[in-house]
Amino acid sequence: MDVAAADILVALLQASWQASVGIVLLLAVRALAGRFVSGWWLYVLWLLVMVRLLVPGSILPVSPAPLPRPAALVQVREQMQAEPVELTPVVAVAETVTQRGGQEIHVRTEVRKARPLSWQQVLVIVWASGAGLLAMYFLGAAVWLDRRIRRGERPTPQAVAQWWAECRGHIPAGRLRLVTSDAVKAPLLFGLLRPRLVLPCGQLDGLSRADWEHIFLHELMHLRQRDNWTNLLPLAALCVHWFNPLVWLSQRAIRADRELAIDERVLGFLGEERGEDYARTLLRVLTSGGDSRLLPGAIGIVESGAGMKRRFRRIVELRAPRLAVMALGGAALCALALVAFGQEGKPEAKGKPDEQISLASMQDIKAQILAAARAGDAVKIVKIQEVAGDRQMPFRKEDASDLLEQLMAEGDVPTFTILLETLRKSHAGIEWQPGAEALTGLVKRDRRDFLEALFSHRVKLDLFTPEVMQAAGASQPWLEKRVAEVRQQRTNVDLLVQASKTGDIAEMTRLLDAGVDVDGVASDDFTPLTRAAVSGQAAAVKLLLARGAQVDKPRLPGWDYTAMCLAKTVEVAQLLKDAGANVNATLFGRPEPIVTYPARWASVDVVRWFLDNGVDAKTAHYDDPSLLFSAGRPETAELLIERGVPVNAREESGEAALTWILRFVKNPAQIAKVLLRHGADPNARSRGGVVPLMVAPDGETVDALIAAGADILAKDDRGGSVLQYFGGEKADPSREEALRRHGLVLTDEAEGLALMGRAILGNDVDQVKRLLAQGVNPDREVIGYQQYLESSKMELATSFGRFEIVNVMRAAGGKDVGLLSQAAAEGDIAKIKELLAAGAKVDETTSMGATPLSFAVRRGQLESVRVLLDAGADPAHFGRMGFTPMSYAEFMVTQWENQGSNTVQQTNLSPEDEKAFWSQAVALMEPRYPKAEPVDASGDTALTMASTCGNFLPVHPLLRRGANINHQRPDGMTPLMIAIVTKPKNARRDMVTSYDPKTGEKKQSSIAANYVGSLLEVGADVTLRNREGKTALDLARERNDDEIVALLTAPRDPAPTKNP
Repeated sequence: MDVAAADILVALLQASWQASVGIVLLLAVRALAGRFVSGWWLYVLWLLVMVRLLVPGSILPVSPAPLPRPAALVQVREQMQAEPVELTPVVAVAETVTQRGGQEIHVRTEVRKARPLSWQQVLVIVWASGAGLLAMYFLGAAVWLDRRIRRGERPTPQAVAQWWAECRGHIPAGRLRLVTSDAVKAPLLFGLLRPRLVLPCGQLDGLSRADWEHIFLHELMHLRQRDNWTNLLPLAALCVHWFNPLVWLSQRAIRADRELAIDERVLGFLGEERGEDYARTLLRVLTSGGDSRLLPGAIGIVESGAGMKRRFRRIVELRAPRLAVMALGGAALCALALVAFGQEGKPEAKGKPDEQISLASMQDIKAQILAAARAGDAVKIVKIQEVAGDRQMPFRKEDASDLLEQLMAEGDVPTFTILLETLRKSHAGIEWQPGAEALTGLVKRDRRDFLEALFSHRVKLDLFTPEVMQAAGASQPWLEKRVAEVRQQRTNVDLLVQASKTGDIAEMTRLLDAGVDVDGVASDDFTPLTRAAVSGQAAAVKLLLARGAQVDKPRLPGWDYTAMCLAKTVEVAQLLKDAGANVNATLFGRPEPIVTYPARWASVDVVRWFLDNGVDAKTAHYDDPSLLFSAGRPETAELLIERGVPVNAREESGEAALTWILRFVKNPAQIAKVLLRHGADPNARSRGGVVPLMVAPDGETVDALIAAGADILAKDDRGGSVLQYFGGEKADPSREEALRRHGLVLTDEAEGLALMGRAILGNDVDQVKRLLAQGVNPDREVIGYQQYLESSKMELATSFGRFEIVNVMRAAGGKDVGLLSQAAAEGDIAKIKELLAAGAKVDETTSMGATPLSFAVRRGQLESVRVLLDAGADPAHFGRMGFTPMSYAEFMVTQWENQGSNTVQQTNLSPEDEKAFWSQAVALMEPRYPKAEPVDASGDTALTMASTCGNFLPVHPLLRRGANINHQRPDGMTPLMIAIVTKPKNARRDMVTSYDPKTGEKKQSSIAANYVGSLLEVGADVTLRNREGKTALDLARERNDDEIVALLTAPRDPAPTKNP
């Protein structure tokens, strides 16, 4: 379709529809209750209808109850938006034959014809022609009347002129000249800038002084009401909507109600007792032959005979309305009109926001985002991304690219623009660029509208390679010229931003005088004003503001770092405020005030300026209780506390500012000292029992906390000590030294194992050696983060590929991981074959039941997988975590489909190779996977083992392979029962977020309850009994576990008879 033509037609139809409803309603009010409604209010409402006919709906306020669109209008709009546009010109080939030297020469000539007009364009041309002709008629009629009045001008009788002067003294109504002319038959007001009251010549000689007073007062009231100007609204509306018969019908009613409104004002001035005299004057004027109906632009005193009957009746019956009644009635009518004429807003979600978004897979996410983009609902696009992220299915760059390139292929410019502008605000689309194939497709189809959209949305010009240019065919010259123009524009903006950074006023002036966009965005994502502000260049800021720079335009389209947000000096901030910058603006479309940015990065003087210019020091971050959480300097923290910010306020997770700053601010010791000096609690416990000393990053901070009374022996809710929070590649050695200096040493093996685990993750070989020397056992299992049994540190090191550490542990006596398992994890095929030939067990296990095949799968060693399977390795062997090699691989296939990454990060493969590996591994194991569910000697299955460890990750892969969710061990215990009885009490202290599978409602629950709830969702049967005759509910009640009891007794659908 032609986008502009379609938009014009849709806007016209929508305005005409809404105004038509208003016209019908007003005509009905006039007919049924006109005698009870003030003429002035009717006239105001008529003008409101005319305004709706002229004003685009897109700039109107959103109505709480807009008029519904007719189905026909909706269908027309959808049809216009769905039709493709064909911009390629029609090419006709003509062949001519000429004779030269006795030979025929065939010449083929391509004749490029203009593209035929679309039906939308034809309709717009017809509409514009009609509007133009009618406007020319009205203008011509006004010019014709003006000339007739001038040519027919005659002297005004002296008595009439004297009475006129007396009336002018009573009613100040601005500049108005009295003229008598034989061009008119009745008094009328004519003209805009130089209005004239034109009297007929000779036809009203018999009128008395009172009659002339009535006429003069009437026309002066017209002028005082500015009717000579408001009269343009109905005429303009008629020109624009000449095709609507109701608009034509309304014109006479508008004039009649306008005259009635003036009658009311005149009688309000004269008094109600003179109503009959005033009506007789109008009757005399009417009987003299006066009728101004056919004079566009002129405002007379009388209308048609039929209209005058209604008018006489209203004048005689007129009573002064009560002010309260007028105000109430007028307000009600205006409110009704505004409700009806407002634009249709986005439908509000009922209930909680997340309840309206049901996301089952990445395909579902893409479909909903695309639907929201087609509906123009940017807010919903953002919400879908947020919910998807919360549900561990983040909308990635690849997903954004898929949707955008799909729209490029479809040629849907409006939807593409909305989606790209919205995604530019997120990490999924901020750096998006079109692929070569999609871009070439646009060029081949000569989609100049789409190419212009790409140019305006920061497409890289380097993508227009010679191959892409050549694909343009006959349009190549245009494309080359346009790319060169855009390249020069961007170069100029870069030069202007660089000059703004250095404060080079002469260069800035030269560039601005040359027409460089003062609000352009440079290649570093800064505008000239934001770059000058962040660089502290006050003179540059002043120049840019003087040249019209948008004071609140963000540095990057779609993001919210305005110049005020980035201001580094008080002088710059004041200049921006004087130019209208909003000091209370927010960031990222959420309640995060921009002052949080200078609080973290700017000087204390700038922060003080914000506070002195209307920003509340106690302003809350969108999820933090105060600005103190954003303090990046000790001076800023001091200032905020002086201004009354509470030092011990806590955010949702229970974390105080002290703990927050220790976590996220680089070198936080000095800020911590300020907070402690002002009473910050050095032992404040966050969720999980974390205290500040546990997250202190360096020795200076440790010393300050202990000096303020921090408990060096504090334990978190899981029993973890301060020392256990130390380790990893980011650890500062001064922290451990300070803790040792204050007497903190390893008190038990659990602390040593926790430290060793962190050292493994950080690949800190020396730390592992120190811990081994202190007697930490690498083969020892440990109760982990979620209070379940975890693997040995030797298995952990093998799973993460820390083979130097594995060798150090083996040399120190570690035996949990066999040589075959290590070789499988390393991908050492020769070693694998050597060990198998020497009699190594192909399914040797660690203490947690991991086999060589398990390690090969975890590490992404495809050849190891193949060799081990050929040697008889069991892909269904399950360990104490409930994973089999097959279920682990299938879980990772699903994770890549939903999240596009491996959050466990246990392979050294590239993302592309790893994504392919999981499917290849499944394919290799598929033929060797048993049909029956494996059961070990004790009667356990993989599902019962997973329940023992609280590991839900393998559940769905196992169910897809035929596992029985209600399998009962010899003791009658099902996975659900096991999940209830094997959870330590303190496992419930850690809260997790989950979602109702039907409504999508977000909910908080303990880890234990979340696992039990997940088993119920996949069909766990609550009615089964164990050998002691107890159900899952009985077991939960025995443990006084109210949270799980509530889950088990809640109404739910019957459990499925088959596994999903």
